[in-house]
Amino acid sequence: MVTTTKSRFLWYGWMGLGIIAAAEVSLLLGVGFVGTFFTPICWWGYILFADALVNKLKGKSLLSTRPGEFVLLTVLSIAIWLVFEGYNAFMGTWKYINLPDSIPLRYLGYGLSFATICPGLFETAEILEGLGLAKRRLPNLKFGRKFLAFLFALGVPAAALPIIYPSGYLIPLVWLAFIFMLEPVNYVRGAPSILKDLQRGHAGRLYGLLIAGFICGFLWEFWNYWAVAKWNYYVPYLPKAKIFEMPILGYFGFPPFALECYAIYHFVRSVLTRKESYYGSA
Repeated sequence: MVTTTKSRFLWYGWMGLGIIAAAEVSLLLGVGFVGTFFTPICWWGYILFADALVNKLKGKSLLSTRPGEFVLLTVLSIAIWLVFEGYNAFMGTWKYINLPDSIPLRYLGYGLSFATICPGLFETAEILEGLGLAKRRLPNLKFGRKFLAFLFALGVPAAALPIIYPSGYLIPLVWLAFIFMLEPVNYVRGAPSILKDLQRGHAGRLYGLLIAGFICGFLWEFWNYWAVAKWNYYVPYLPKAKIFEMPILGYFGFPPFALECYAIYHFVRSVLTRKESYYGSA
């Protein structure tokens, strides 16, 4: 069987693996710059690897076929995470430590880190779909306007309460609010949405994003644990039962967070452009 160019594991995937390996070795050797930027360095390496693997599995990938949308995704990823940083300013759920004294270097680290969040989640979900999740089916579901309005009505107080009554106990609302608010909006606007997938009986994207949330959550916490510049948490739910820096129950926030990123990204993207998303149309 001849492997076509489209279905190859692209060259930058090997470069991505090399970046991760070099970062790990440099960290062990005590290279200060790498220790400070260890987490974003590893994530950029992972994204290159993941995109190349997606191309191998699916015959196309975001970076190889739609580089402009990849850039947009990284920019919106920063903006999306800043929304959650806004919540954290009220709630104090996580804190960054050992950051560079230089303000420009500090914000460079923020930008490089935040830009990887959505690409990391979406590329991981695509790998899972390419491995077979895309074939997963559910019975076709129907969503009426009353149900869509109900979801939106749930999302508004869920988004507002953590600001009005800032408490670590309300952090689960932060990871659910924008799913409830924006999935119905995307569905009605014709932007890609999980609800539209479920209406068609397609479950692969839902499963892919949920599992990608767990995988990426583990990688975030794994690489963060070894980094010099890092974050730690102040979570009231079983705070001492941890895997790396994250309390165990906190890992259950990553799957809905992946769905939130998908919903927010496609809402903002649909406002900015009418061009069909790489991830499809409704």
